[in-house]
Amino acid sequence: MSHTEHWTTTPITMEILCGAVELDKTERGVLPHRLPARARARDTDPQLATAEAQPSGVRLPLRTRARAIEPDTIPTKRVYTGLAPRPTGCTTCSWTGASPLGPPCPAATP
Repeated sequence: MSHTEHWTTTPITMEILCGAVELDKTERGVLPHRLPARARARDTDPQLATAEAQPSGVRLPLRTRARAIEPDTIPTKRVYTGLAPRPTGCTTCSWTGASPLGPPCPAATP
């Protein structure tokens, strides 16, 4: 007996995303924002723009009977001239609200 996987693609929308106030559609997917466009346009501070663009705290809660999930993410990384490369970020998965699955985030370990 052969096993065939059937994948379902679900678009990410504001209705299912938590922790973001706006969502920009891009050619590669979506980009969550933690500040509304009017606030981003009003304040041109580059440090604020850098912090706002980092989706820390944005969550995608889901309930499924699936045996596997495959989120596609496109991480971004800031590079600063003269400084060592920044650590790679991570995505944390929780199962029924329990401890995160997998090894700890490399950026969070000493």
